[in-house]
Amino acid sequence: MTSSAPVRTEDILVSGIKPTGSPHLGNLVGLVRPAARMAQEVTSYLFVADLHALTTARDGVEVRRHVYDDVAVLLAAGVDPERTTVFRQSDVPEILELAWILGCLAPTALLERAHAFKAVTSEGVSPTLGLFSYPVLMAADILTLGGTLVPVGEDQQQHVELTRDLARRFNHAYGGDLSLPRASVEAGSIPGLDGRKMSKRYGNTIPLGATPAERRALVRKIVTDSSLLGTPLDAGSSAVVQMLRHFERAASVREM
Repeated sequence: MTSSAPVRTEDILVSGIKPTGSPHLGNLVGLVRPAARMAQEVTSYLFVADLHALTTARDGVEVRRHVYDDVAVLLAAGVDPERTTVFRQSDVPEILELAWILGCLAPTALLERAHAFKAVTSEGVSPTLGLFSYPVLMAADILTLGGTLVPVGEDQQQHVELTRDLARRFNHAYGGDLSLPRASVEAGSIPGLDGRKMSKRYGNTIPLGATPAERRALVRKIVTDSSLLGTPLDAGSSAVVQMLRHFERAASVREM
């Protein structure tokens, strides 16, 4: 796997957020905050991945609404549009053009090993061609823009390694000069209400746009364990404590 990489001034950062639901705390921790921080140091392209959303989304009105939601979150988190290019994926047709070329170079065995594909099929979901080729489109996102640095969660390092593999195949086949991007791995993902990774796919998120009353109701649903009230929780396995670590000082976490 690709190891975490330090930021270099000559880097080109590329990252995207998928508009398949309301942006949530997991997006903030895993993508938005790291990307906003690194975008202050290097040339950056942050996009809303509406083409990726089509693997699951079928309501065009909802997708368009979430495109605006995601851009609003990026700007609210401190992304400066004077320094960072913020765009909608489908507005750059060259991404799809390169995706087709890379798809003609991608062995099916390589795509079958993708974690996301295996996770979905293991749940009994019948995959579509779009879902199967999802890593190829992600590679095109990065390589079209000359990306060299990709902030990802620990479970997405494989996508960056696959992108490097496809870039090598392209360069060998066509005498190209595509960059080999590096992954900047952020600390582990934030758990959702049910203890699994917070994900729109699992429906276990805390939306960033929730009202205080809605957030309180959602937090009360967080799964802990069956210990008696007042019994100290195991901090290592407590979803509540794991969430808190992303937003509070270490002293406050220890106190809880």
